[in-house]
Amino acid sequence: AIGGLGVGLAKVAIGGHLGLDVDLDLIPHDDNLTPLELLFSESNSRFVATVPPHAQTAFEDLMNGVSCALVGKTILEPVVTLRSGATTVVETEVDDLLGAYTAPLGEL
Repeated sequence: AIGGLGVGLAKVAIGGHLGLDVDLDLIPHDDNLTPLELLFSESNSRFVATVPPHAQTAFEDLMNGVSCALVGKTILEPVVTLRSGATTVVETEVDDLLGAYTAPLGEL
């Protein structure tokens, strides 16, 4: 898959060279999706916003009436951890994500 929320999260991590700690169970969705389906389904439009803690309330006020949720946080260690509750689904280095993202599709 080359799209979906998983790619959006990877781009955020790559762009800031920061890690992410995300709980997939907190992502709003209507269907009973598996973590893999939630990460790579392209059926719903979603976007990822990183908001500093001091601006969280203002951001949530701005998004009033729109389905959104705080699902994780950025961390200084360049590791992306995607969990489903207490179960780790994916844990990978940001540099590995960058390598996979920039590699020609035939080399993956």
